[in-house]
Amino acid sequence: MFNHEPVELPTITATTTDGVRLYETPEGNKYPSITTILSVRNKKGLMEWRKRVGEEVAKYVSGKAAARGTKVHLMCEDYLNHVNVNWPHKWEEHKKDFF
Repeated sequence: MFNHEPVELPTITATTTDGVRLYETPEGNKYPSITTILSVRNKKGLMEWRKRVGEEVAKYVSGKAAARGTKVHLMCEDYLNHVNVNWPHKWEEHKKDFF
């Protein structure tokens, strides 16, 4: 592990307008969410994949990927906040979302 030195992070606000989510810093800078950035990309390849594998498989794979992404974010937050994650026991709890 490492020596944890807490850092005061500023509070940011988030707004969503017409499906565009922006985060605003105390200085007034606005940054789009990663979902907003990805939403403007061409989805042709993704739609072709969904058609090829079928809706049921696509929903399953997409759901697993979303769960995995959420777990990774939570695990990173725990690590950075120096939360005792009790490895490897804690890994057993999350493992199902990675395989």
